[in-house]
Amino acid sequence: MTALGPVRPGASLAMGQAAARPAGRSLALLLIGIVALPLLLIAGTAWHSWTLAWRDAESELLRASEVAAEYLRRVLDGDDLRIQRANDVIAGLTDAEITAQERAAARRLPAHCGAGGGRGRAAHPLRL
Repeated sequence: MTALGPVRPGASLAMGQAAARPAGRSLALLLIGIVALPLLLIAGTAWHSWTLAWRDAESELLRASEVAAEYLRRVLDGDDLRIQRANDVIAGLTDAEITAQERAAARRLPAHCGAGGGRGRAAHPLRL
């Protein structure tokens, strides 16, 4: 006898089996949750990190391409200025006059204008 009443061996056994089924199902669901929840969190964090890495790489590549384009623009502007300066020096001269006046033309061109790299109309290198 217990404090709640007389003990019936058959009744307690039936109640124990009925109580075991929901507890077993709950434990199985709990086990699945314990394994699935961290996996889902890890997968979500990995996906977020992956998209952030691609976004950062894209912005870095865009910035690098803009820097390269600016550098190329400056190089081409400098080349254009050097070509214009060399053209000013030899404007109105024929190839024969340019060849005859190489030294004088070279003195009129500053060193940063790339003297010595031009070509005449017949594609012969000029030694300015």
